[in-house]
Amino acid sequence: MTNAILLSVLLVLMQLGGAYLRYLPFCSYMDAREKQRLWLRLLLWSAAWLLLCAMILSRSMLHVGIYKIILFFGWLPYVLISMTVIRNRPKAHIFVLGMQSLWVLALHTLIAMGENAFVPDFVESRLPFLHQILYLGLFLVLLPLSRRMFLRLLPSPHLFAAKNTSLSELSISFLPFAIFVGLSMPIADAELLHSFKVQLSRLSIPFFFFFIYRALSIATQKTDAKQQEEHMTELMNEQLSSLEEYTRSLQETQEHVENLSHEIRKHYETLQEYLKQGDIESAKAFIKSREKLLDVSGIQFFCSSPLVNTTLSVYIRRARELGIPMEARIRLPKDFGADEHDFSVVLSDLLDNAIKASRKEPEGFREIAIDIAHQGRTCVLEIANRSEAALPLNGEGLPITDPKSTGIASLSAFLETYHANADFSREDGWARMTMYWECDI
Repeated sequence: MTNAILLSVLLVLMQLGGAYLRYLPFCSYMDAREKQRLWLRLLLWSAAWLLLCAMILSRSMLHVGIYKIILFFGWLPYVLISMTVIRNRPKAHIFVLGMQSLWVLALHTLIAMGENAFVPDFVESRLPFLHQILYLGLFLVLLPLSRRMFLRLLPSPHLFAAKNTSLSELSISFLPFAIFVGLSMPIADAELLHSFKVQLSRLSIPFFFFFIYRALSIATQKTDAKQQEEHMTELMNEQLSSLEEYTRSLQETQEHVENLSHEIRKHYETLQEYLKQGDIESAKAFIKSREKLLDVSGIQFFCSSPLVNTTLSVYIRRARELGIPMEARIRLPKDFGADEHDFSVVLSDLLDNAIKASRKEPEGFREIAIDIAHQGRTCVLEIANRSEAALPLNGEGLPITDPKSTGIASLSAFLETYHANADFSREDGWARMTMYWECDI
């Protein structure tokens, strides 16, 4: 029984090491509470698995076949636990599991080759203990390398994000695990050590695959960086365009105010003449005819934020110039829980996307509505545009758009920075985006 318990401890430590490697690619997406919940469940299962494993090995008299079954399938509960905590990413879990399995297979193979070379006549009943001890030692020695590798393991975040499962995504996610299964079939027996040829294939193929994958991953990262740079350039161009419109509106407003001040002086003189003559009706008619001068067509004032006012004014005017009616209901508090520049960026990008989508609709069917309000400590931004087109969403619940579109990128950044939530829907001929975040009322 003592030997069974010792071997079980070594097997559980090996599974915890594998669980740690599989955790690394997702850790940057998890908060502290999720990490705590994941490792609490993994440790609780490890305690239960230790007792269960010891009982199985003890009753089997440390049979090699039972030992290898535990070795090959002991990871399954750990993966299922991870998937219950890190949800909505099944394809990424499968991909990470395959890569981690190939890494573990390569380490086991290295140790087996060393055993064949240096301890070929080692007592067979003691060989599993030696193998597990050497594996844990090699795992710890290579942990800095494997940690760095698995932290960067996942390819482009867009690859496994889409809800609509495509054949290419499934192929990529299952490929590493399929290679692992193929390499494991020849050693799925009751033997502990195999021929050098089998071991060499088990070692060379995983390392070759890792090198190929790393090269493709670097190429993908460079492509993503280039696309991100293009996104930022387009975003800066959009902001520059908005700034130019804002400057032009200010100049127009200033000129209008200067002209208005001259006009008002003249109007005062005219009104004074009417009043001296006692002609009240003519004075009223004159005042009514001059009311249009009070319509300053530059920056409109919706709230206490100058940037938000500018953004709304620019895009409302742009929409109207394109013949797209835009209705705005703005009740934004003074302290709305976000930096006004960040909010203005996401607001301008979303309005720009809404205008672009509206231009694709037939005339007479174009309309945009924007509502900004607060309910208690919650601020709400809702932008809706008339649309009959489908609204496909990715795994994060965001619309699948043109990769060059900056609107969703800035929205994702805002959601992450301010812990906001966004819902997208399409019903009754309207595509609608609703975003919620906490304000400082």
